[in-house]
Amino acid sequence: MLGKVCETKIIKNINETIEKIEKKCEKGDKMLLKFDIKIRSEELIVKFCNLNHTIVVNDQIKTIHQRGSTNYIICIYQKSE
Repeated sequence: MLGKVCETKIIKNINETIEKIEKKCEKGDKMLLKFDIKIRSEELIVKFCNLNHTIVVNDQIKTIHQRGSTNYIICIYQKSE
């Protein structure tokens, strides 16, 4: 059985991402990673997702002006070494 669900607040830069995720998530947790449009989803997937499992991505290239709208990735957490 997979671990708990860990969810981050909106990530605005990569350095912030590493710190936030490592505090909240443990290997094997289901992760909901919300991120700003300036960050490429591919970078986050390679750094934080277990590629043996399904990864769901909603990354819209257009600028979002609606409050609360964000890009996200859903995957199983596994920090790359």
